[in-house]
Amino acid sequence: MANLYKKTYPIPMPDGAEIVTRRGKPTVQWRTKHGRIKTAPLAEDGKRMMYVSEVWYARYTDHVGNDKRISTGCRDEQAAQRVLSDVLSEQEKIRAGFITPQEIEVAEHSKAAITDHIEKYLEHLKIKRVRGRKVSDNYRKNVKSRLNILIHDLKIKKLADITSDAMNRWLSKAEDKDMAAATRNEYVISMHAFCNWLVRE
Repeated sequence: MANLYKKTYPIPMPDGAEIVTRRGKPTVQWRTKHGRIKTAPLAEDGKRMMYVSEVWYARYTDHVGNDKRISTGCRDEQAAQRVLSDVLSEQEKIRAGFITPQEIEVAEHSKAAITDHIEKYLEHLKIKRVRGRKVSDNYRKNVKSRLNILIHDLKIKKLADITSDAMNRWLSKAEDKDMAAATRNEYVISMHAFCNWLVRE
C-alpha cells in the first residue's frame, strides 16, 4: 500500500488564540503578526492544537517489503502524488532487476545542489586526520573559498556540471589573467580532492 498524508501532532496554542466552532468541530483560531487569521484542529485534550505539516509525506513499501515514509517536499497534493509515483516506479524497476538500489542512490546524489555536496565535504574535512593530525580551520576555509569560486565561475549547479573541459578552460583564462602557476595548482588540487571524495562517497 502507498498513500500520501500530512504529519499531525499536538503543540501549544499561540498567544491570543481562541476556540471556535467550524463545520461543527472545535477549532483553534488565531491572528498572526501580519494580521492573517489562521486555524488548526483542536487537540483531544482541549488545551493544545494539532499541528498539520505544510508539505505532504508519502508512505510506501520498498522492494524488500520494508515500510518507508518520506517527505515529498511538496505543498501541492498533485505534485506530491507525482513524487510518490516516481518512487513507486523506481521500486518496481529494482524488483524487476532493471536497476539497483545503488544506482538510485547515485541518481539522488546527482539531483542535489552542488553546494550541499560541498558542505558535506567540508564536514568531512572537519573530522579527517592526515598523519594523525586534524585538518586545520585555515585549510578548510581556503578549500571552501576555492571551490565556491570555481562553482561560480564554471556555473556548476549539479554534479554533472563538473567536467575536465570546463576546468581546463578556467585554468586557461586564469593563466591569461596572470594567476600564478602555484595558485592555479591549488585550485586544481582542491577540485581533484573534492571529486575523489565524491567518488568514494
